[in-house]
Amino acid sequence: MEQHSWDSAVGFVPIISVGWFDAKLSPPQITIGHVSTTVRNTMVDSKVRRFDAILAVDVWSDVEEERWKMVTEVDTVVQKFRSNPGTDLSYQIVSGWRDLDEVNVTPKIYRSRVEVGLTYYRTSQS
Repeated sequence: MEQHSWDSAVGFVPIISVGWFDAKLSPPQITIGHVSTTVRNTMVDSKVRRFDAILAVDVWSDVEEERWKMVTEVDTVVQKFRSNPGTDLSYQIVSGWRDLDEVNVTPKIYRSRVEVGLTYYRTSQS
């Protein structure tokens, strides 16, 4: 998969990590987290399992304009690789963005989330 240039796309480079927002690091941040995975056997071969996973992509910033730039750029990247992620993955769903701002704290945290559904197959060793 090709490398994405955040700096040329939005003018800054967010911290991208797996998990949750790290308050010790300054925004902007993008986090990717696991929401759920359903595993089932396929009808073709009982050793082949189908995995349907949902991942959440959250963008975090203390500057609202930065948040919108990241939302737009994440959308661009997801749409670009949606038809062919370049692996054995296939996209199933992409939800709409939800705003989950935390404005009763100082500094305010502007956060938006999109959920991405992926399907992939693995062969069981047993």
